Formats: sequence, C-alpha cells, structure tokens
Amino acid sequence: MCRLMAYIGPEILVADVVLWPSRSIIKQSYEARERRNDSSLPCHLGYGNLNGDGFGIGWYSPCSMNDATPCTFTSVTPAWNNDNLNRLAMKLESGLIFAHVRAAYPGMPVSEQNCHPFAHENYLFMHNGVVAGFLDIRRQLISIMNDEAYNAVQSFHSDSAVCFGLFLHHLPDTKKRQTPEVLLRAIQATVSTITRVQKENGIEGTSLLNFVVTDGVTTVATRYADDPDTIPASLYYAEGYSYDRSQACHATSLASQASKTIHSSSQPSGSATGKRGGAVIGEGSYGLSYAGTETRVCLVASEPVTDCTSDWNAVEPNTALVISKDSKGILTVFKAWLANEGEHPDNEEVYRCLETVDEKLVDGGLDAAHSGKCKKGILRSGSLKSGSGGTTPRGGGENDLRLDDAVTPRSMQDPCHVLSGHRGPVTTVKSNEEYLFSGGADGLIRVWALSDYTCIKTLQGHRDPIRRIDFAGEYLMSAGAETIRLWDLKTFECISVVKTNSKASITALACDASGAAFVGSVDCRIKKYSPESLLNTSRDNRIEKKKLRHPLFGRDKDLDKFSLSLEKNKVDPICTTFATKGHCSSVTCLSVCDDVVCSGSHDSTIRVWSAEDLSFQKVLRGHRGSVLALTRIKGFLVSGGRDSVVRVWDLETWVCCDILRGHESSVLSISAHEGLGMFASSSADGTVRLWDLQTLSCLKVFEAIPRIIGFNSLYYHAPPCMACVISPPYVIVCSDDGEISLHDACVCDGDDELEIEENGIIRSKTPDIIRRVPSKLDTTSAAISARIEREFEKSLRSFIKIQTVSADPGRKQDCFQGAKFLLRLLESIGAEVKLAPTMEGKNPLVMGRIGNDPALKTITFYGHYDVQPAMEPDWSHYPFELHAKDGYYIGRGVSDNKGPILAFIFAVREMLEELRYSEDGMGKMPVNVAFLFEGEEENGSIGFKEAVQDNIRWFEGTEAIFISNTLWVGEAHPCITYGMRGMMNMSVEIRGPAKDLHSGNEGGVFSEPLADLTKLLASLVDSRSNVCVPGFYEDVKESCLDIAMQRLEDSNEFSLEGYRAYLGVKELTVGRTEEELLWARWCQPTLSVVDVRVGTAEDEDTAHYRFGPTRFSVIPRAAVGKVSVRFVPNQDSESIIKRLTDHLKHEFAKLRSGNSIKITVHSVGDWWEADPNCKLVKLAESAIQDVWKETPLLVREGGTMPVASALEKLLHAPALLLPMGQSSDNCHLSNERIRRLNLFRGKSVIKHLLKSFDKK
Repeated sequence: MCRLMAYIGPEILVADVVLWPSRSIIKQSYEARERRNDSSLPCHLGYGNLNGDGFGIGWYSPCSMNDATPCTFTSVTPAWNNDNLNRLAMKLESGLIFAHVRAAYPGMPVSEQNCHPFAHENYLFMHNGVVAGFLDIRRQLISIMNDEAYNAVQSFHSDSAVCFGLFLHHLPDTKKRQTPEVLLRAIQATVSTITRVQKENGIEGTSLLNFVVTDGVTTVATRYADDPDTIPASLYYAEGYSYDRSQACHATSLASQASKTIHSSSQPSGSATGKRGGAVIGEGSYGLSYAGTETRVCLVASEPVTDCTSDWNAVEPNTALVISKDSKGILTVFKAWLANEGEHPDNEEVYRCLETVDEKLVDGGLDAAHSGKCKKGILRSGSLKSGSGGTTPRGGGENDLRLDDAVTPRSMQDPCHVLSGHRGPVTTVKSNEEYLFSGGADGLIRVWALSDYTCIKTLQGHRDPIRRIDFAGEYLMSAGAETIRLWDLKTFECISVVKTNSKASITALACDASGAAFVGSVDCRIKKYSPESLLNTSRDNRIEKKKLRHPLFGRDKDLDKFSLSLEKNKVDPICTTFATKGHCSSVTCLSVCDDVVCSGSHDSTIRVWSAEDLSFQKVLRGHRGSVLALTRIKGFLVSGGRDSVVRVWDLETWVCCDILRGHESSVLSISAHEGLGMFASSSADGTVRLWDLQTLSCLKVFEAIPRIIGFNSLYYHAPPCMACVISPPYVIVCSDDGEISLHDACVCDGDDELEIEENGIIRSKTPDIIRRVPSKLDTTSAAISARIEREFEKSLRSFIKIQTVSADPGRKQDCFQGAKFLLRLLESIGAEVKLAPTMEGKNPLVMGRIGNDPALKTITFYGHYDVQPAMEPDWSHYPFELHAKDGYYIGRGVSDNKGPILAFIFAVREMLEELRYSEDGMGKMPVNVAFLFEGEEENGSIGFKEAVQDNIRWFEGTEAIFISNTLWVGEAHPCITYGMRGMMNMSVEIRGPAKDLHSGNEGGVFSEPLADLTKLLASLVDSRSNVCVPGFYEDVKESCLDIAMQRLEDSNEFSLEGYRAYLGVKELTVGRTEEELLWARWCQPTLSVVDVRVGTAEDEDTAHYRFGPTRFSVIPRAAVGKVSVRFVPNQDSESIIKRLTDHLKHEFAKLRSGNSIKITVHSVGDWWEADPNCKLVKLAESAIQDVWKETPLLVREGGTMPVASALEKLLHAPALLLPMGQSSDNCHLSNERIRRLNLFRGKSVIKHLLKSFDKK
C-alpha cells in the first residue's frame, strides 16, 4: 500500500510537513505502521512496510497571483534518499501541500508517469489502494472518459491515473472552479462508475479507493472499500488552530512557524545531507494547537504524522471528507457518505449544508482581528445593528433596527482585573458563587477565588487541551481529546477519569440536572453518559511514571508530582444519535433545554434531540456558517456562529424570534444569567456584547485592548474573545493569549442619571439602556462592603492616573490635581477640608476632619500623595495606569502610599454607610477622625512640620496617629511595625585644582581629588560591613529584637538563603542565623556609600556626563561622595554627626593632601519606637486577628520614617504603624504593586480598629 498525506492551512515550509515530523511520510516510506497486508501479492509486497517505488509532492504557489494551477515534483528514487526533495522542501512554502510515496504492484512499471500526485488544470489528485481487476476493466474505464479527461491521464498502466481521469470526466468544467458540492458529486460518481464496471465484468476482488483531490480551495478525501465486510485502507485526519514544531526541539529546528500571518524572510541553513540522504536532518516533534472552535489547519494522512495520537481521528469507512476553506483561512470539515452505486440518500442534507456555508453565501464580518491582519487607525466605527422580531429564520431587516453604536455604551478601558497563568488560549470558562474555573489549551484547569482573584488551585491531569468544562451537580466535568474527568467542587480532587469508547475527539459537553453528560465530537455524533457510569470507576493509587507531551508547546512534562493516577475506564454511552438524521460536520456546542438537547455544528444547523434517548426531533436553520455557541436562558435558546449574528429562538415554537447584529466576526461563545435577565456574546472581533433578554437590546460593548504589532503604534489587532461568562458584578472574558479579564457589567457609565421605576427597573436617561435589578437596595454589611470596594477600586484607578511626582518640577500641576482629588474625596464623605500651603514652590497639605465631639477620642490618619518617578524601563504596563492582574494592583503609588491613603478614607466611608443604614439610622461615629496627607514626603518633607504647627487646631484631641507606609516582613503574615531606625544623609566633597586637567599631561604630579575621596570613603567601612568610625556603635539599645523573634521564629517568613537570593548576592557579610541578620538590619547602626560623582556639588547634575567619550583622559577638579547613615534607638544624631566628621577630617589629614575637604549634612530623621505591649498595639492586634484570623507578627524596619516621631512630638500622641503591603511590593521600583486582598483587608482592619475605641 502507498502512503499519502495532505496539509491544508496557513503557508508553511514544505519540510515542516513532509520531511521533519518524527512520523513524516518520508519516515513512513520505509517504516509504515498501518500498511494493509495483501495475501494476493508476493510476500515482499503484500506484507512489507516499504514504499520505495517513487514519490511525489504537489503544492500551490502563494506567489502566483493569476495562476491557480499546482506544481508537482516526482521521482522514481526512494523518497528517503533524494537530495533534490530535501533542497526543494527547505525552500518552498505553501498553504496546500500533497505528498505521496508509492508501492508498485505487479504489472505496474516504475516510472515518473505513475508517481502521484497527478495534476491537471487546477486539480491535484492522489490515491492509496487498488482497483480490483484493473487490467480486466481498464479498457472499459478509459472508454467512458471524455477527450479532456482521456488526454489528462499520464499513464494507462496506473489504476490511480485512470481514477483521476474518471474524476475529471465527471466534472462539468475542469477550467472553472467548482463548488464543494460538485467536487463531492464527482468523487461519488467516480466510485460508482468503478463499482458498476467491476460488477458488469464480474470482478470479485475488493477495491480500496482512498482518494484525495483538491482544486486549491476545496479538498475531498475518501476512505472506501466496495466490500462492506472489508476494512478499508487506513486514513486519518487532524484539525486544529495551528500546526507547530514543539519548542523543546526549536533550537535545532529550521522550520517556519505555522499559522503566522507574516513569515520570516530568512531561509533554513545547514547541511542538506544525513544518514538517509539528508531527508530527516531536522527531524522533530510537531503537533496541533487549539484555540476555541475554529479550524485553520487540517491534515489528512494514511498514518498520523504527529506524535500526539489524540490529534488524529480515523475517517469512518465508506465516507468522504469535504474540507472547505474560506478567504479568511477558516476551514470547515464535512462528512459525507459514499455509496456503491448512485447517490447515498443522506447526502442531500450534506449538499444543503455545503451550499449554506459556501463562500458566496456567507456574509460574516471581516474577521481581520482573528486572522492576524493589522488595522490602522480607529479599530471600529459604529456598525451595531439589532434586528427586530421576525418570525422566519431570516427575520429582521433595516427597517426594524432599534439600536446603534452611538447609543450603546462602549468600553475600551482597561478591565477591572486581569488573571494570568494559562500558557496559551483560554478555551472555556464557568463560574459559581465562589469560584471561577478556566480551561485552556495548555491542558490545565485553574480555579480562581472570586473574593480576591487569586488562583487557589490548578487542576492537572489532562494530557490534551481542555475543550469544555461544565457543572454536573456537586462536580466539575472537563473534557479533553477522548477523556472526561470529574472533579470534586469541595476538595478539587479528581475522582473519576473516563475514556469514551470512541476514537473521536470531544468537541462539546453539556450536563443536565441529574449529572448525565451529553458529549459531542468530531464524528458528528452526540452521546449520552449516565452519571453512574461516569462515577463508577476504580481508583489506582499507583503514580503514573510517564513523560507526557505538552499539548500546546510539545515539551515533555513530568506529571508525577501533580497527576492523580486514576485508571481510564472505557465507558459506553447509554445512547447515541443516529447518523441518518445527525450532523454532517463536527459538533461544536451543546445546550440542555429541559427535556431536549440542542446541538450546533460546523454544518450551520442546530439540531434538537430528545434528552432521554437522543432521538431526532427537528432541525433549525438560519445561520449561514458554523454554529459555534448555544445557551439556554428562560424560554429561549440563543445561538451564535460564523455569520457574526446572534439568533434568539423561542423554545415553544422553535421559531427564530430575533436576529441580533453588531459583531463583526464569528460569535465564539454565549453566556446567560437568568437572574439578571442578561446574556453576553463574545466574538473573534475582540468584543463582548451584553444583551438584555427583555428588550433584546445591546446594553454594553466591551472591547479588548488592541495589541501593538511591530514598532508603529498605529498598527494593532484586537485579540479574539474566546469565551465569556457573566458573574455579577463582572462580565468575565477569556482571550487567546492566556489572560482572563474582568469587566464591570454596570450598564450606566460616568454621571449618567438613573430613573427608578415602580416595577423595579432602573432606567438610564440614555435611550434604550435598561437593566433589571432588585427594587430594594441591599443594605447588609456585606453588600455595603462590596459596593465600597468597587468604588474604592474606581477611585484608586483615577488616583493612580495623576502623576504626583514631587521631585519633578514639571509635575507641580499634577501634584496639585492630586491634592484636589483627595480634597473632593474627603468632601464626599462629609469631611471639613482644607488645603494648607507648606513653603513656596512646594505641594500643599490636604487636611480633613469628621467630628468635633470633645467626649470622643480623635484619630489622625497620616499619608502622602506624592510618589517616586517611574522611569525604570522594565515596567510591564504604563506605570500611571492602574493594572489589576492575578489579585494584585500594579502602578506607581499603589503601595507607597496612594492605596493605603484610600484604605483610610474608604474605611471611614464604609462605617458611615453602615451607620446610615442601621436600624434607627441615627448611628454615630465612635471617634473623631482627622486626615493629614502631605505631598512632599518623597522629596524631603520640607516645610511639613511648620505647616502642621500652623494648623494644629485641625488635630486637637488626637490620641493616636495611624500610619501605613511600611511593609510586611514577608508575604504571608500580617505585621505591626514597632520600631524604625533614624537616618542622616551627608556629602563629602574634595576640591583640588582650579579646573579639570588632562591625565596625560598633568597626571601624577599632584594629589587628585577623586583619589583622595576614594581613600576617605574606604576608611569608613571594612570588608565585613563593620563601620570603622570610633564610637559609632555606642549607645545602641540592647534587647530590642526579643519581642519580634518570639513570633518570627515560627512563621517561616524569613530565611538567610531566601534573603540572599532576594538581594542577588553571592554571600552575606553578617549573620550566621536569621536573628543575627535581623539584628544587623533592624537594630544596628549602618553606614553606606550611596553615590560618587565628579565635579563640585554645584554642578553635579551635569559634570558626570559632560565629557562624553574623552572621560578617560580627564582628571576632575573636584569629587563628591554621598553617605547614608542609619542610627538606632538611644543613639543621638548630633553625636553620630560629630564622630563621623571628626573621623573624616582625621583621615584626610593623614593624606597630607593639598586639596580641601567640605562635609555637609543634608537631612536628619530621628528613629522611632513604640512599646509593643501598649494598649494601642494590643487593639491593633485584636483588629488584625478579627480580619485575618491570625495573630500578627511584631516587626521592626531598617528604614526611616521621620514623620512618625515628628508627629508624635507635634500632636503629643503615639503613632501606630500598620503596614498593608507585602515585602515584594517593589516600592520605589518598577512594577510597584499591592495585593488586592491586603488593601481591602487593610481597610477592614482600620474599620475594626476605629470601632474598638471607647469614649473618654
């Protein structure tokens, strides 16, 4: 038997499909695994695995604009030893490739005329099999042909060449492109003609007719044996989104990337010879990747070409595949039946479906975003159309339109939150009240907690992409390839693994209320499995010791550490749909509607089946192209497909009652929420539309943020929205880049006014925007907290946008806008407010106060609204736009200190809301609250003390100062900071000659300033980080770490090795234990040289850069070194300064230099310490215990916060430092972040703490 293969898809290097796959057709030519035995032939022919009597490849050139004829290359030499094939395959690219290796039969000469594929006009043809009794019926078969077909036959010795002639004979016109229906009819007529002639001549042998033919657009492949008791020759097909070489082999691969719109112009290089003539020099592992329901690649082969067997589906005996490709590159694979004589009666349905999806009839959107094409300028203009209720399948028209994009609110803003973790497209998603479940092409199911948007569990075990997930009672059901897994929704453990008793990959899944599973697959059938059969599986406690191929990237992955090893039990379905009334293409989606099951397919139809026995009920037509999404909501079935429209079907009459337009490309998924009466549709055009079921109007459009392509920001494309789910208050959208975005489902934006009607409908004054919500506002504490958190996030998003960089003189206006933002926010909660100037040219203080009851204690909140610059190049996103990802807020200032500031404000606001909706509505704050926010903290806090003193009445009665401007010691446990070191900044300047001098002319004849400075700085610290200044360690307080270590030792929050790795150094100079290291960081004074510059202090901003490339030949006239000193409790800054100054002058005098020294102290900040056993700390511990359900750690910090001690002295009250951020928050660095959970729980801690204060 011969071997053949065909590739249909994006342009690809021929070598990637013909030469280099580990099971390529070249490998099959000498190592065939499924070659059919034939006892009628000599042993070496009938039972061998060698195909060495010639080969051929055929392809269509993508560069030929006006020439649709194919090219061929054939040879009688063995395929594995032909250098010309090797050279050609590494140079040619095509989107349609045929390859064939030949095994000659007796009486059939070995010649190039007999080598496949055969070509004529636009057609390529190849055959695997045999025409029984060919020599006896050859003359009669030839006599049937018309002149054109006769002249096209290359060799009358070959039964395959004659079959091709018969096929051409049955075409109405070989020079004109025919429809898929015509090609299928011609193939059927060819089979029927051969069978009829054999019958007329009494031929008793069995014909095996595996044909593959194409006109460059449509491909037809058959698997046929004229004896019903004979198994035809093997034939498989695989379909997916892309065909790629595995990344594990990519280092040695010369392959181009499949499914890329733009290919590299570079050609493969290297030797063209190898063990077998070079044909397998680049052998590697290839595989298909999957992204939703659309197919862009299809391979047909006698044997699987890729390593992953789950990619491949066996073609059913006596059937034909019709593979149609549209202008957007999307393929549709149909299955048709072949009859011995005449037409198969079931093919009339196939022809009808082929006509529906034919390119001439499909009026879907441009689909440029999904096909990878770039757009320039505005992504889309207003084009939303919403048809009104017609009662025919094609109802609706221009005269019935109610809504357009000028009315529908559109959102191209960043989503509220982004979840990442999948490596590849996220193909399916489901949610319940607590969790979000996402399945991806990486074979993983991730479980996300909706409370804090963190991934709490990754369900691993599938070897293949996750096609569908659904809830089955108390279980989650997932399907990938031919396997179904059941997961316990409480423990997230896999409790059952079932392999369907079918060789067809699962493409659709739905469960009914009883837990029964309905499974759709590529074999066009639907199967029903009982919950008992899915659960009654035996458990195997042994661990699978297998290396599994990664489904997306092809890497081998060791699943030992995470895979539940359960036996795969093959389970038979309790019922299956019959082929006679079934789909004629893959089942793409399923929806259970009470006592019926609805299925959608690539054949453009929706079919309705009895849920009890899967008996056929009816077929729904109307979509022009694949039906890709189905969902049931109340009394309606909602469908979406390739034609870009959403259809709404009445479940009683099964009539299409409305057609909803607006999407510009395929509708990939639909999700409904019955409680809200809404449904959402996601599309390959990068949008998700939210629809109201009552009015069938579009409420809102969410648009994906375009991806920039190349270096020109005007060119981009919107990523397709693969799947969506409504999980109030969000619409959750999955994309093909592995990210899941959460969008606010609120219909009314901005300052839009609402009217509340008596029937509980909230109606926007914007026309036709309606949302049904409960008529009574939920005033429970949980509901209030949820609303406050949404407003908190919205305010934080606005606050981060204001670039309050106090160190940048060009941002003065931004800083003032930041101050006004806080002023308005405080006013909105009823605070008396004031902006207080500090010094001329400096940013103002923002002050506010709620309550002046002298009988109540006053709590003062301190924070700063200015931030550090964000000039680091490695920000993952624009730093002044809040980005929410994986449970974290990312942006400059989110942790230091805008996030904690808003936590203070919204904690008070939440308390006021709860008091407002208390039983008597007359609740009163338990404390007076004062707010103090400065705008110069990151720039030295110049004028801060004086401004506070001038406005001291705003803080009368203060008994505690709350500050949140420190961090946890680690990642997992909340902390209270009870001590910080002081800080002194000093510069040492050495001046020498009057000007800079040339090192070649004047070097070596005087004392150089930079050399003197280097010696002085080296005298300060030794090689083990010990400070060499006499008396530097005097007056250090003892035993200030004991309380911290009592809890830290059991927390596992800190380790020597972890800290060393975090610093990125080879070794630490101090600390053989964690306690010694923390003592050095928190309780010991330190001295660090932080900067050295050439030039004087007056010109240091430019001196360092003014010499350019001649820097090496210049001796600077002056040099300045900067020193940072941290000192600890009981030490005095004046004493430290004096000792350091004396040491520097002494060491300088020892140099006997003619230069001069100048020592300047720039700033001093005192240390701060609290009593960890005081009542204030105990109240804070109790509040943290209530919120976090654990006792906080008591920690110190090595940093300095001068404002803490300064405010204690000014307000005569103790300070409480409550860090909210984790140690990894990257304050002052790129990608500054804070965990959402920390921020909101920090708000709750403040609220609990305020409630704990009693009256005086």
